[in-house]
Amino acid sequence: MPRTFVISDTWFNRLFEDDQNANVVDNNEHIIENWNNTIENDDIVYVLGGFGIGDLYQVLVRLKGKIHFLNNYFTRDEKCFLDDMKKCVSACSDPEFKTRVVFENNQIVVLTELDAVLSYFPLLDWIGKETGTYCFHGLNGFVDMNDHNISCSSQRWDAIPVNIEEVKNNITQFNKNIVE
Repeated sequence: MPRTFVISDTWFNRLFEDDQNANVVDNNEHIIENWNNTIENDDIVYVLGGFGIGDLYQVLVRLKGKIHFLNNYFTRDEKCFLDDMKKCVSACSDPEFKTRVVFENNQIVVLTELDAVLSYFPLLDWIGKETGTYCFHGLNGFVDMNDHNISCSSQRWDAIPVNIEEVKNNITQFNKNIVE
């Protein structure tokens, strides 16, 4: 049975650290390795935002799973990036690859069967918040485990996609790990 994961802010082709020994190729390889060690081919991965910059087709074809991109690009450059990625996927001659990459129409996705809401931007309120529905978001490291508001920023999780069910089933252990 496929599992469902979320991740944000992988920022392929970009470095976050000032380490002069760091390079984009090694950073990309680290993220791809962590992703593919976690994800099986039939798993679903929601990319909440901040996937990367530049030509990312060669990165995308190497990633396992069925990958859903939320529609959260607001600037002209971000829209161009998303449009270019759609064109590359559409032009691909591999029909299996075309079905593995999905471009969502919405900025917020509600996964009713998992009792979860996904958004790139941290939400103050969401459908089901009062009844314990989880909100998985990107953009920053804000986490409020008691409120079920969880950041999936790649830097927070060492570029490992976050398994929604594991978080929900192990909230106490996750809370302890994040605080430490």
